[in-house]
Amino acid sequence: MSGIEQLVDMGASRGKARVALERCKGDVMQAAELVFSGELDSIPDEDEEEEEVARPRAGRRSGGGNLPTPDADDDGEIVLGGSSEDGEDEDDDMDDDDDDEGEDYDYGGDEDDVDDFGDTTAAGPTAGHDPYGGVFFSKDRREEVIEVEETPEKFNLVVALAEGSKEEEGEVCTFGEWMSGCPEKGEQERLFGSWTEHTDNALRCPCGETSWARKKSDFFPIMSSFPTYLAHLRTLVRKSCPKCSRKLCFSCGEEINDAPTREVDAEGRGKARSSLGGHAAPNGSGDDINEALFHCPSLQGVVLGVGLIMVSRLFAQLYHLQGYQPRSSSALTSTNGAPASKKRKVAPNVTKAASLLAGTTAVDDDDDDDEGDPYGATLARGTKAKAGTGYEGNAIEDRSGQKAALVAQSQRDSRLGTLLSQVRVFLPNLRRKGGGKTSDYLVHPTTLAHVRRRFNGVSSLLLRNDSITDMCDREKLYFELFEWLETISNHEALCSAMAMPTMVRLSSVPRPSSSSLKSSERSVTYEGSAGPRELMENLVIQASAAKKGFESTSFQKRGGKKDEEILMTEEMKRMGEKEREEFLRDSSGKGKERASDELLIAGEDDEGGSRAVENGKLIDFCTRILDTAAAIDRALTEQKGSDFVNRLHASLPKIMSSAGDHTTFDASLVKATDTEEEIRRIYQEWAEKVRFEYCDLQVPGSEDLGAVAYVHAFSKDIVALSGSNLPKRSLAIAKELAVLTTNLPVGFDGSIFLRVDESRVDVIKALIIGPAETPYANGCFLFDIHLPMAYNTSPPNVKTMTTAGGTQRLNPNLYAEGKVCLSLLGTWSGPGWVSGTSTLLQVLISIQAMILNEEPFLNEPGWATGGGTTQSQRYSQNVRRMVVNDAMLNNLRTPPHPFENVIRTHFRLKSRVISAQLDKWLELDDGFGTNGANGGQSTPGPNQLKEHVASMKKLLTKLENGEDIGPSD
Repeated sequence: MSGIEQLVDMGASRGKARVALERCKGDVMQAAELVFSGELDSIPDEDEEEEEVARPRAGRRSGGGNLPTPDADDDGEIVLGGSSEDGEDEDDDMDDDDDDEGEDYDYGGDEDDVDDFGDTTAAGPTAGHDPYGGVFFSKDRREEVIEVEETPEKFNLVVALAEGSKEEEGEVCTFGEWMSGCPEKGEQERLFGSWTEHTDNALRCPCGETSWARKKSDFFPIMSSFPTYLAHLRTLVRKSCPKCSRKLCFSCGEEINDAPTREVDAEGRGKARSSLGGHAAPNGSGDDINEALFHCPSLQGVVLGVGLIMVSRLFAQLYHLQGYQPRSSSALTSTNGAPASKKRKVAPNVTKAASLLAGTTAVDDDDDDDEGDPYGATLARGTKAKAGTGYEGNAIEDRSGQKAALVAQSQRDSRLGTLLSQVRVFLPNLRRKGGGKTSDYLVHPTTLAHVRRRFNGVSSLLLRNDSITDMCDREKLYFELFEWLETISNHEALCSAMAMPTMVRLSSVPRPSSSSLKSSERSVTYEGSAGPRELMENLVIQASAAKKGFESTSFQKRGGKKDEEILMTEEMKRMGEKEREEFLRDSSGKGKERASDELLIAGEDDEGGSRAVENGKLIDFCTRILDTAAAIDRALTEQKGSDFVNRLHASLPKIMSSAGDHTTFDASLVKATDTEEEIRRIYQEWAEKVRFEYCDLQVPGSEDLGAVAYVHAFSKDIVALSGSNLPKRSLAIAKELAVLTTNLPVGFDGSIFLRVDESRVDVIKALIIGPAETPYANGCFLFDIHLPMAYNTSPPNVKTMTTAGGTQRLNPNLYAEGKVCLSLLGTWSGPGWVSGTSTLLQVLISIQAMILNEEPFLNEPGWATGGGTTQSQRYSQNVRRMVVNDAMLNNLRTPPHPFENVIRTHFRLKSRVISAQLDKWLELDDGFGTNGANGGQSTPGPNQLKEHVASMKKLLTKLENGEDIGPSD
């Protein structure tokens, strides 16, 4: 390839390429720098129009080889991605500021973009112009860009530290790494300008007698620690001219004034301070850091960028995310020892999260909600049980090495938290202790790019943690993360990053390159993913649920003993806060004794002290989460206005309750023209919204009659435990609720929905949708659940309610009287409930995957070898007949409380799929009668499957037409 062709491929016109090569005597690298420096803008673009028609210029982000040059269009804007799918020239799209989705966004302090969010529609600006479109762009957005991978240069430097000189050697940050990440409008140009300013341009004194060359190793060495990097910068950032004695900033080239300057603190008070006073703190953080490093926005932008690159590298190194590959399905075991299904998704919350870091490719391309599965598998279909013994399996949990693993994780978290704390000092902060600095007010335009590309990737992985208990145990790291989020949201130039979706690296494909052996190119595709504030809302939901778990079982008495918690009676739980205070005062004044079934001081049991401390720690952590989210929203309101925040909140996930908005049945959710893919997406979005809700499960009017009762199989046990509790149980319930709110597996091929009583969070109902490709597919199976006094030392009480009034046994492990046979519940032999470790979510997933499986005949111990036999097939056919009759038809006619809307919407959204499924089941049926006892024998007699299928199809048609359904239909 000729030099001209290389330059044209980088984005230059032929006219400029020819002139540049002549001036640089054929050196392509120097010629490219000359072309994109702007010095040749006056050169006419010879033959440019003809060239573009003949061969559309490939969209690029960076040039070939080692050349640090972005492609720009005629207006100086960066060309994103490759050629469009229809073959049209991407440059034509980029010339229009409103043409590409999410192209513009607010840089805050940048003069070019203040308050200009742009329009995200492909058709350009319209009458319905969205002023925040550039921030709240669709997470369906994708961008394809070309990134350069280079062989990094080595450095060997001597750094002056407080304890003496230290020799440092390592790698210099490459231009490709500096520029990596999905670009927004103008970002590449700004990053490129910052790079060239600090690597290629010499600093010249105004007197003209002295100059200092800038090298990559001056500003971009990746050293062993961030404080060492800062110490290195302090030795070179201030240059003194030997001829005129001027003192110049090595970064921006401006003259440094040693005279005291006035700084303005957060309250607007000024104070004198030398622009070069102070010394660095030993750990690189603190308020006495050398002022020279804050002299100008240019330098602060570089320091923050290098610091966040170090954070990204350390994060990937510590948590083994670079090149992450998921575990194979065969390596997984289920929650009680049985092999995992081949179709289970492996560690989806980690797999998707890992792809957020630069250099990591997402492995899971599935659109299902995989973020909420702490056990490594979102189960959509069942698995054959080999032993048929109640799924106890033959494996015992190996907990050896757990303590060492926790210690190792603590050490990793400490390293990352320390580095984040050190780098945060250079984050623009107008509320900095001692007052804001010049660079805090005049924010460099690359700062938002660094935050969006580097920090948001790391924060997104941490915020995707589905266990609030784990986060609480790692509170030092998470508290530092919350400090970052609050600081970013408090600055006008950065706060929009809280609402913007994070662009995830979806794929990376090598490109052929012949320009240099020292570099290579990759075509990288980025896709939108949840932004920091949206992910933070998931934590808010978990924290609120955990606090509700405590509040529903205890009450903090004011004016009493320190940390005194009163466990509430049923009467107290339904009182307001003031009413509870008056009730306690009246009880105390009358000298009324507190019976164990009325009021109990939390912590009076043997483990009360330690449990109270653990409870307090979790409550404090949850409070910090809620406070951080509130602080972010307050800051965004101050910086962007209430309309911006309202728009943000409208897109956040929510937990419904009977006091709030219920998701009601909507017949218009699906149109006749919708494809199966569109229906799957609609179903997924709906299921995620309604999978967990609070509701009133109390029998209406029972409290007025003086005998509280619940619409629940364990109503008597629930009433008997009113007012009696233990701190250990409160903590266990709080942890359970935090996990369940956002981690219930839902999807088109199988879901779990949960309803929790608003005043008694130990009272629960579950609706499990039968997994696809099983005899239970799309049936609705109701389970009543109660968390007993000894929970979670002992398992929950669980009873199946889908039994056709106690007449049908749908599975060897689901009895007609409601018993659920599962070793986790202690109702079958084998490894069972692990005190303090096992969870309700494990139970629910085990029921969905292990009991409602594709060949239930094998669940019976004596039939474990009968897989694929005629008897097994007839067993499944009998199950299908019962499922159609009770789990479908009866539940649709008279849906059980509180799942009325869920059941009807489920059948409405999947009416086409279910109708086809019923036809298939009708073809497979053996013609025998329904055997409710389901003991494995076929029962001659009338077969009602055809009649039931016809009734179901009639009801599905009524749902599609938006008609009501009643018991007589």
